[in-house]
Amino acid sequence: MGCLYRAELNSIASIWYCFFFVFLQGYLLYVGIERYSTLAESKLNENSSSFLPLYIGLHGLAVTLLPFFIVSAIFKVGNLANDCVRIGEKRPPIIHTAGNWCCRKLKACWLHGLPVTQTLHLIIASTFLLCGALVEAEFQGDESQLRIGKYFPFFD
Repeated sequence: MGCLYRAELNSIASIWYCFFFVFLQGYLLYVGIERYSTLAESKLNENSSSFLPLYIGLHGLAVTLLPFFIVSAIFKVGNLANDCVRIGEKRPPIIHTAGNWCCRKLKACWLHGLPVTQTLHLIIASTFLLCGALVEAEFQGDESQLRIGKYFPFFD
């Protein structure tokens, strides 16, 4: 009972996809860290809800998923959609399993499931979008509080 993995490089298009989006996600991570340092030093942190730990947690999730994204884009991982396998093409399996019924069913789900690289890219991009939305919502909330306090001082 075990798995045997035979490493093979993925297609050149998948490798270029990986390089392009790793650099793009690295830039977004740099912008996020700069934004965090600015927000941590500002007055916004003192009178607002605690969105900064969630902001850091989402960036941590993106950093954690990035190595899995790189490995699944550069190497074939046994997923037909991820490995650019044409329908009906006979190829030797990338992952060999020897085991019971459950292990074979899990392998079948992995083999015919969603493309791993694109799914990880979607999750990482969603975390960066959610981080940006959190910061914008916090700025809008702080701005509306200032406007309400200016026109209706008894609400403070």
